Amino acid sequence: MWRRIKKWAALFGLLLIAAAWLWLDQDTVTRSSKGQAIIIRDGDTLSVAGLDHRLHGIDAPEYRQSCQRADGSEWPCGREARAALVALTKGKTLTCEELARDKYQRVVARCLDGQKRDIAQIMARSGMAISLNSFVEGPYAEEAQAAEEAKRGLWQGRFVEPAIWRDAQEKMQP
Repeated sequence: MWRRIKKWAALFGLLLIAAAWLWLDQDTVTRSSKGQAIIIRDGDTLSVAGLDHRLHGIDAPEYRQSCQRADGSEWPCGREARAALVALTKGKTLTCEELARDKYQRVVARCLDGQKRDIAQIMARSGMAISLNSFVEGPYAEEAQAAEEAKRGLWQGRFVEPAIWRDAQEKMQP
């Protein structure tokens, strides 16, 4: 009799786990993370509450990427983009709403600081990131255009779009 009860209890437990997994996997469920950014990888990727988050709507230079100033000199724009994100988030509690997952299984999220300021929007406005999906149509196109007109951040000179730079780096590796 106890064996039968154990089998039914195990089956019931598996059914509960399966139901919970299906419920949590629904696209309609909004997931959010709240906490301080523990690790900042580059200008658009940070770790909050133990999860890697890719900021929605922007693309920042990769950490090892360099850009050109107006006078032709090189500057470490990737490192500076990371430093800008560190300064923007240091000591602040962020709330990140998951919008999707990228091909690396990172959470693509809209992250707000304690004052409800959109971190990606600030990065685009400062010129340390570009708006995704083209400069004209992306979610932060107006902010990126204002940065370009003011020659802030990346726009002070010439740069290779981060996605193009990443593709070139991948092609160079064996």
